[in-house]
Amino acid sequence: MKNCQVVVIVVLLLAVGVIHGAVLKGATNTNIDVYCAEFTQEIIDNLRSLHAHWKTNPGWNTYRVTTFGNSITIDGKHWTPLAQDVIGNANAADINAFKDSTFNQGRWIADGKVAESGRTIKWVANQVQYGLSTQKPMIAAIMIGTNNVSINSSPAPGCSTTLDCAADTFEYKQITGQLIARGVIPIMTTIPPVQWETADLFRKPLLDAYNDKLRRFASSHRFPLIDLNRWCEDHGPLSSLLGDWAHPVGCSDGDRSFSDNCLDGGSSGGVQNARNYMLVMAIDDIVRYVVDEEAFTPEAVPPAAVANLAAQPEFKSGAVLLTWTAPGDDGTSGLYAESYDIRYSTSLITESTFFSAVSVDTALYPKVPGTQETLSLSGLPAGQTLYFALKTSDETHNASGISNVTVASTGIKVSPVADTYLDRGDQTSNGTDRVLQLKSDDRGVICFKFDLSAVTGVPDSAVIVMKPRWGDLPFNYTAAVRPILVDWDEAIAWQGTMLSDNIGAGAVYPSTSYSGSRFGQQEYYFPVPKAAIQAYAAGIAKGLALVQTAADTNTNDFFSREASASSRPFMMVFGGGATPVEAVRENVSFFDVNISPNPFNPVAIIEIIAPMADMHEIHIAIYNVNGKMVKKYNTTDTRIVWNVSSLPSGAYFIQARAGISVVAKRVVLLK
Repeated sequence: MKNCQVVVIVVLLLAVGVIHGAVLKGATNTNIDVYCAEFTQEIIDNLRSLHAHWKTNPGWNTYRVTTFGNSITIDGKHWTPLAQDVIGNANAADINAFKDSTFNQGRWIADGKVAESGRTIKWVANQVQYGLSTQKPMIAAIMIGTNNVSINSSPAPGCSTTLDCAADTFEYKQITGQLIARGVIPIMTTIPPVQWETADLFRKPLLDAYNDKLRRFASSHRFPLIDLNRWCEDHGPLSSLLGDWAHPVGCSDGDRSFSDNCLDGGSSGGVQNARNYMLVMAIDDIVRYVVDEEAFTPEAVPPAAVANLAAQPEFKSGAVLLTWTAPGDDGTSGLYAESYDIRYSTSLITESTFFSAVSVDTALYPKVPGTQETLSLSGLPAGQTLYFALKTSDETHNASGISNVTVASTGIKVSPVADTYLDRGDQTSNGTDRVLQLKSDDRGVICFKFDLSAVTGVPDSAVIVMKPRWGDLPFNYTAAVRPILVDWDEAIAWQGTMLSDNIGAGAVYPSTSYSGSRFGQQEYYFPVPKAAIQAYAAGIAKGLALVQTAADTNTNDFFSREASASSRPFMMVFGGGATPVEAVRENVSFFDVNISPNPFNPVAIIEIIAPMADMHEIHIAIYNVNGKMVKKYNTTDTRIVWNVSSLPSGAYFIQARAGISVVAKRVVLLK
C-alpha cells in the first residue's frame, strides 16, 4: 500500500501522545500518491522490530528525523520550508498539526541535515555515527548517489551477495547497517535525473542502473522507498524541474506550498515540494503502523490483466519489441504495480501453462496506470515463432490474470556472401566496390547472395537492411524485389539489353519507397515478400535483386559488404516454417516507423515503412511521458510532418498501428 492518503495526527504532546483524526491526502487533483513510499505487512513487521530495538536507546528523540545526503539534501528547499506552516491545499492545517507535534519539534528540521555539497555515498557512511550521536533520531531520510554515477561499480572486497556487492550499494549498506544497529528506521529516496543535454551523456545509464539497484535494495531489506526519480521522469520537462545539471528549482507557488500546481511538476517546478510531501506522508505511516502499531490492511484487489500486449520483431537476431498499457495495483487504477512476470513459449500460452513458459529476466518497473510500456527483448531463440504473455503483481504479491497472448517471429541475421550492382550503361564489374547503387532505368540494380545456412525450414518474410554511403544528395526511390534466377557471382557485369538477360525473368514484388534526406534514417529497410524469400530459401532463386522502379535520376548509394563491419548490409529472416498464426502474422516484420531527426526541434518527420502492396490505414498516436495523448493521425500517407512548436521539451512516444502490426518509438524534443 503506497499510503499517501492516510489518517493523520492531531497531537496532544507528552501526556497522551498522538491521536489520529483528519484525513491528510492533500493533493486531490494530482497523482502524487502513486510515488509515495510503499508499506506492506513485511515492511511494517521489519520496522516494528527495528523500533523495538530503538526503544532501548536511552534519551533518544521520538519522532526526530535526521537527513543524510549531499548538495540536493542540504538545499534550503528541502525540509527547511517545513519549519513553517505548509500552504496550498485544503488539508494544510492537519498536515501542520502533525508535523509540528512530531518531527518539527524544536529546531529538528533546521538542524537535522548531515550533508555537504559534492559528497559521495562513502562520505555519508562515514558521517552516520556523528549524526546518530548528536541528534539521536528515530528515523533517517537518505538521498545520496548523484556524485557516484561517474564512479565504477565494481564489486567491493569481501562481497558475497549480488544485491550488496557493487561498490555503491555496498557503501549504501554501510549507511543502513549503522542505522539498524541502533534501531533507526531508514527512508530511502531514489535520485532525481539530470539534464542530459547539458551534462555528460554517459551518466544517464549509470544513474538509471543505480536507481534500479536502490529499488531492489529497499525491497530486499524491507525498507520504505520514495521514488522521486520516477516522479521527475513523469512530471517533466527536466528543464523546468532543475536549475542546472542536477539541482532542483523551487515551485512557482513557493517552497512551502503543497498545492496541486507544485505537486504536479511541469512548468511549475516543485521537485523539493514533492519530496517534502512524500517524506511527511512516509513519516505519518511510520507513526501510524510502527510507533502506534495501528492494524495494517493489505491490498485485496489485484492488478487488472493486460489486454493489449503486442509483439513486434526487431531488426536483430532473436529480438522482439513488446508494448502494452500499464495496469494499476488495484485493477486498472490505483497506484503503480510492483512487477511484471513476462514469459514466452513456442506453443500457445494459457492460464494453466503460464508458469511452464520461459521467464524473461527483466528489471522493468511498472509505470503509472494507463501509461504505455515498451520493452525490447533480445537473446530469444532466433528464427522461431514465439508466443508472449505476462502477469502483473502488486506490492502484496496479488497477481493479475494472464494477459492476452501475442505472437511474433524472431529474426535471424544473415550476411551477404556476394553483393554488387549492375549498370546498363557500364559493362564492367562492380563486385569489389564498397558501394551499392540503386538507380532507375537499370543503371543501378543491386544483387545479393546471402548465407542462409542458419535458416531452417521455410521462412515467412525477410527484410534487407542497408546503411547509406556518405554524401549530400537526398534519396528518392520506389524499390521492388526480384528473385535472381541465374547463377552469378561478384564478377558479373551487365550484358545484353534487358535486365532479364542478366538476372532472369523473375517476378517483381513491390518492396518500399522513400524520398528524403540521405541520413533521414540510420538504416534503410527493404521488405522481401514471402514468395520471394521462400523461392530463395528453397533454392529456386540464386539471389535477390533490388530494382528502382520509379523514373528518377537520383543516385541512391549504400555501403556494400566490402565496407567496414558497422556499415555492411545484412538481411533479417523471419519465421522458419508454417505456424498456426502464419496467415495473420506474415506481414508483421514489414511494418516499421522512422522518426527523423531524433532529437528534434520543432519539426519531426514520421515515415512509415510498409509493403506497397499491402498498405493498411495507419493509426498514429503520440503520447507524452505522463501517458497523455498529444496528437493523433489516421492516414494512408507514409510521410507525416509533425510540428510541435507548442509542446515542451521532453520525451514523447509514437505508437503506429496498421492492421495487427504495432510499432512504438521514443523521440526527444529539445528546445
